[in-house]
Amino acid sequence: MGLNFEPKLSIMKIFTFILFLLPYIGFSVNIIDEPLTSGSGVAGWTDNNITYATSAGGYAHFTSTDSHITTSTINLSGYTNVMLTFDVAKFGTGGDGPITVEVSNDNGATWTAQTYNSPTPINSTYMTSGPTAITPTGTTVKIRFIRTNSASQKRFRNVLLTGDVALPVKFNQINATNDNNTNTLNWETATEINNSHFEILHSTDARSYVTIGKELGNGNATENVTYSYDHQNVKPGTHYYQLRQVDYDGRSETFGPVSVTVEGSKLKFYPTAAENMIHFEGEMENENYMIYSVDGKTFQSGKVSKQIDIRNIPNGVYYIRYGNETSQLVKM
Repeated sequence: MGLNFEPKLSIMKIFTFILFLLPYIGFSVNIIDEPLTSGSGVAGWTDNNITYATSAGGYAHFTSTDSHITTSTINLSGYTNVMLTFDVAKFGTGGDGPITVEVSNDNGATWTAQTYNSPTPINSTYMTSGPTAITPTGTTVKIRFIRTNSASQKRFRNVLLTGDVALPVKFNQINATNDNNTNTLNWETATEINNSHFEILHSTDARSYVTIGKELGNGNATENVTYSYDHQNVKPGTHYYQLRQVDYDGRSETFGPVSVTVEGSKLKFYPTAAENMIHFEGEMENENYMIYSVDGKTFQSGKVSKQIDIRNIPNGVYYIRYGNETSQLVKM
């Protein structure tokens, strides 16, 4: 589940757009959703004195007072507001009683009875237990359903465990600025949960993005953390950036875009093929130029002026960089 924010854009030489994100958001997911109606048990779960039926809509049959079903290990470390629901009905005759729920926080080494039992069915009509909160957290949780406190046999099905997944990172702001031919992306987080790293994505059309960098996250943080990334040697035009936040378990969220516009140089250079002199027109105050070869060797540099002598440069093909522009220059 990604969040996309598309702010209105404005154009200026140095553009800063501050993106304030929505408050802390969570969304509910199914952690376990097992109907137990297929006539067989669940892979990874264990049971004792349980039979499985497809008749009457399907169910797990608790045949004995020591019947129980235990889930596989559940990782609840990334969830809040964990809720358990299941359906239970009476099977045959015998004294009434509930299904008891126990929870382990250490892979089943020790068990703790929850503060509730299921409803006590008095006939074959299913009754829904919950949703009721499951209190243990962590990476090694198991849940066990037992008939110990029920004299009558039970039908059991539709186990549903839900939880809220918090967005792993809450941002205070994301902004982008330009300084000459470098765009800087700055962002600040208010909280981080399980945050491995950020990937920086770039686009020039706000449609197709490519990953251009990576910044490590702070794992878990409850105080403001600031980050920045420099995108160097950018060309004139509007640049769009997104942040992809990646958890240690590989889950990711994408935020943005924010944009920054890099204006082209207001200088004009001519001619592109010259023997003795090249000329500049336009705003040249505090602007520098550099003439260099294809392999990157600098042959001449200095302050931009209306006329520059290039007679000392050997004949050949060069590049001339001035302001935010780079052009080809042929020395004849």
